[in-house]
Amino acid sequence: MTMNNEQNQTMKKCGCWGKLCQLVQCKFIFLERVVEPVNLLVIRFWMGLIFLRSADTKVTGEGLFGLPETVSFLGVQFPLIPLPYQVTDTAYMLFEYEYNVPYLSPEFAALSATFFEIVFAWMLFVGLGGRIAAFGLLIMTLVMHLTYQAHDLHYLWMLLLMVVVSRGSGCLSLDSWVRRQFNKVCVQCGKN
Repeated sequence: MTMNNEQNQTMKKCGCWGKLCQLVQCKFIFLERVVEPVNLLVIRFWMGLIFLRSADTKVTGEGLFGLPETVSFLGVQFPLIPLPYQVTDTAYMLFEYEYNVPYLSPEFAALSATFFEIVFAWMLFVGLGGRIAAFGLLIMTLVMHLTYQAHDLHYLWMLLLMVVVSRGSGCLSLDSWVRRQFNKVCVQCGKN
């Protein structure tokens, strides 16, 4: 953090109070540039993992081009998007008798919930369209909470998803990379 001459004179006049303000400002800069992106990354990975595991219980299939249905990373199994994926009979039965989502047929609810759990979870993992994915999962969590079982854990999930909706995916995401590339193109177009 650099200060111009005017700021330096103000700091000298303020003495200890000015140094304290500068220290606090440095701490906030550290929190904004280091801690917040890491927190957003952890939130995205945790919420994505929760919904991928949920989708994994509803899906059977051969996987994309014969690839395995899951990939192991750090001892955790991550489901790939199996194409064509098949929703299990158990999932259909749950959506018909257990979940009781109003205005939707059990078949449509099972297929769409499984599809969006997989797609939105992967979007959260890579941080591409993170706000859209978090909003979609927030709506799904709200529907789960209102139609099935109102677990207190759903409040935590909704709170964490609202953080991603409001703050975005953070600088450790594809959203951030795309934004930087777009800004470079805009600057180059502006020079011509």
